[in-house]
Amino acid sequence: MIKKSVRIFIISALYVNFFISSIPAQEVVCEFTKLPDEIVEAGEFEVQVKYIVPEGWAMMHCEMKDTSHNVLKVFTEKVSGKGEKKFKFIAPGPSEKEELIMAVWLGEDWRNPLAPIQFSDPIPVVHKAKEKSGDVAGQQTEKTVPIEKPSAVQEVIVEKGRKGSIAILKEKFKDADLNFADALGSELRRAGYGATFLNGDQLSEKSILSTDNFFLLVLPHSRVFPASARNSLVAYLRSGGNLLCFEGPPFRDSAWKFTDKERRDGLQGMRWRNSFQNLLRGISFLILRMGLKAGHTVQMEARAQ
Repeated sequence: MIKKSVRIFIISALYVNFFISSIPAQEVVCEFTKLPDEIVEAGEFEVQVKYIVPEGWAMMHCEMKDTSHNVLKVFTEKVSGKGEKKFKFIAPGPSEKEELIMAVWLGEDWRNPLAPIQFSDPIPVVHKAKEKSGDVAGQQTEKTVPIEKPSAVQEVIVEKGRKGSIAILKEKFKDADLNFADALGSELRRAGYGATFLNGDQLSEKSILSTDNFFLLVLPHSRVFPASARNSLVAYLRSGGNLLCFEGPPFRDSAWKFTDKERRDGLQGMRWRNSFQNLLRGISFLILRMGLKAGHTVQMEARAQ
């Protein structure tokens, strides 16, 4: 029998009256507005970034990385005000990389960015011959087969409760106790709340993680968070959503999906791998910049066999 007794602080992203001299009043923005769906090996490709720097100037860093987050190429440019920048990269040569990740951020130190670091999903690198043959097949598929989202995203049904609906992240991260997530769901249901379990893919969908569906998001193992869900979490908090974290420190590690190659190399059954580079620190920084205000406090005991 495992017994966990915790005090729950429901945190709402509301402004409070405090001042941080190094942070401008207006929001700093840095995000991709254009990314390729696939990249041809040794070929040129372009990305586009939107930025807002309300005061002074900042250094923008646009990076091409492999799936282990080794930087392969980086462009750095000084920016101020509001605008967009385009960056052209040359993809690695034949058979060097199967997927690439693009990243962009503002500031002097990636561990303390002015806005959350923006990452793309892994972008496949295709062979030139495969890319040519795929043109016709892609056109035929587009005409005959409707584009659909993965079934894991489609099948979400929000559970309603008389006291409101709560989302709980339940994913097989390293060292995550799934029994604890189940126990939290059971206790919340007994208390009159609707509890809906979301996986990492579902959490990444802004249409799912929204204040229309849930007034509270619970992270039972907040030390690890899926990198792909960064933007949806920030949007949820900005719109008035609440966040409850267990087993922190929150956002210490980011989780990335295993690549096709890693699955072929014997990692079947594992969906996520952790990165211990604190790549999600930008989320914690953003929440601090938005301001935290503690709401009501609840005493809960969660028991799991």
